[in-house]
Amino acid sequence: MKRILILGGTNFIGRYLTERLLKSFNYDITLFHRGYTNTHLFPEVKRIFGNRYTKDIKLLGNERWDVVIDISCYFPSSLENILRIIQGNIDRYIFISTCSVYLPDKKNKDLLTENDKVQDCSEKEKSDTSFKTYGKRKAECERVLMGTDWTD
Repeated sequence: MKRILILGGTNFIGRYLTERLLKSFNYDITLFHRGYTNTHLFPEVKRIFGNRYTKDIKLLGNERWDVVIDISCYFPSSLENILRIIQGNIDRYIFISTCSVYLPDKKNKDLLTENDKVQDCSEKEKSDTSFKTYGKRKAECERVLMGTDWTD
């Protein structure tokens, strides 16, 4: 049985994903979340309560997962911290990104593809909490993952 860790999992996309995985497949699911939203959902699922932006993230280093699904990452430093903690304890990391990573092009009316250019993210923007840097931060998270060596 595959072990899946979902970062988030009780709200919005995470809630739907958790529901589908529980109904459709035979997985051992663990949710890592703060415990603020929909805590009554999924009583059969193991939980690790914590905040990804604090030392709570160290709680993830004690176990091994086949797959980590990251729904709630918005800052590259948070992703880097998680990767340091779980490095060597996972087989696959699925990062939920956004089309906001792509450069806005008001002239081009075609659909975006994975070959389109993504936004750059300055050092200052990596920690900026405003919505205007959301896509840039998510793009930087993608770059962090692409540069990660998954071998021990």
